[in-house]
Amino acid sequence: MDPTFADLTTRPARLSNCVVRHHRCGVTPSHVAVAPGGYVRVEFRRDEKEDAADPGDLLVRISVLGPAGPVDVLVNDAEVAGGLTIAGPEAAADGADVAAHLTVPADLLRPGANVLEIRRPEDADRLLRLTSVTIDPAGDPDRAERARATSADAARSVFGYTTEHRGGDGRWRSAPPLLVHIDAGTGAVPAELSWRAADGAETSIALTADMSGFVGHHRAADGSVTQIRGALSERGDRAGRADGTRPSRWTMETEDGSTWWAAGELFFLLQDGGAAPERVTWRDRADNVGSLALRAVAATAPGAQDDADEITAKVASVDASEEHEAAGEIVANLVRDDRSKWLAFDCEAELDFVFRTPVTLGGYALVTANDFPDRDPRDWTLLGSEDGTGWTVLDRRENEWFDRRFQRRDFACASPTPFSRYRLVITRNAGGGETQLSAVRFFEARAPEKGAYQPDAVGHLRTAGAAPVACRGTIVREEEDAAERVLAGDLLAAARDLRGAAQLVARLSAYLDG
Repeated sequence: MDPTFADLTTRPARLSNCVVRHHRCGVTPSHVAVAPGGYVRVEFRRDEKEDAADPGDLLVRISVLGPAGPVDVLVNDAEVAGGLTIAGPEAAADGADVAAHLTVPADLLRPGANVLEIRRPEDADRLLRLTSVTIDPAGDPDRAERARATSADAARSVFGYTTEHRGGDGRWRSAPPLLVHIDAGTGAVPAELSWRAADGAETSIALTADMSGFVGHHRAADGSVTQIRGALSERGDRAGRADGTRPSRWTMETEDGSTWWAAGELFFLLQDGGAAPERVTWRDRADNVGSLALRAVAATAPGAQDDADEITAKVASVDASEEHEAAGEIVANLVRDDRSKWLAFDCEAELDFVFRTPVTLGGYALVTANDFPDRDPRDWTLLGSEDGTGWTVLDRRENEWFDRRFQRRDFACASPTPFSRYRLVITRNAGGGETQLSAVRFFEARAPEKGAYQPDAVGHLRTAGAAPVACRGTIVREEEDAAERVLAGDLLAAARDLRGAAQLVARLSAYLDG
């Protein structure tokens, strides 16, 4: 099993081999506050082959600003500890970091995906302030903590340099500072970096092993050539500098045949006092290579479809493998312009949409429903067909997440082709026993002269020892504060019990005031 930890003391949180979901929680810069009746779920993966042969027990360390209690801890819905009080030495004051250590028996574990749940009882009288969770093999109890320490150091990977240029007269002259960060999910810092600015200026540098400086060359937009060098002047956290500058965040996809697959995230920052970069190429310390051509990006949501191209109204009929007819939560609600929803009593489902005439999809959107985030789809495939017999894969997604209720996320279709039938096959949700959506929207592919869908970057990536693959990326724009998104979603879920919602608001307000 890969090192597994969730460090919640930073924003964004540092995660390794896990995804964290929470309900009735508030996110702060230093911890996650879990209200009574709330929970935090840490979904982690074990190697299906290695761990199936020799699963072994796991050790879980739950750290809080404490002391705190009671807490219920479950693994794959089986209780590991009930009514647990997390407390440190007697001298530990309220707000000091304390931890509980638990053993998870091997017979509770599964090959592949597992879920650790930390739950607060409804009658708890205070918030639980969770700071971190680590999960280790019993034979190596400090493995995750070592990886977490390494990750913390890697997060301080925004490097600032004072720079100088030397021209034909041989004199070094001060030049604008350079600020750089690039990480395509490897955590390795760059060894070589080159870029071309929008005004035609080009720069190439090689960095020292300890990142304390660099040497390189620069060709200005007017054609003049200089040598350049730099000395490290600052090292900052990826979460952001004091002046608000932070790397842009991109969702990446790589191509396999004609299908695009989710490929994690890229964090990118490059400022040299000149025009914005339009192309960047790098090699990192682990010998991974990447190159991206960037396009000018309008200030709209990432990969968003133009609502003027929406053709959902052209759907003639819609069918589902299952629906909750008694509650009116039927599949027809998915193509209506309201906040009704469709619900299936299964973690998998199929949705069929038949158009009156063949249409060419440029993209589609899914909208989450009003409650229970664990019912959101996570893995799905969109297919198209002319006759309902032969199906063509248009888009495939894995491990997708939604941040809030009634959130719309847009997805592009690779190689759009006209079809009259489209099928959405949901193969996994976020862990619930039911699956739901509020809406599915369809958007017609634009003709090239109208400005067809384009990603914000295209290029290639090569992991050390592997073949290069085509890639594309889309900028993630933070439209609102993450804590506000979480609280809004949690309150919508809690609104099923107005008294509970009022109590939650009162507890969170008291906590924030304190």
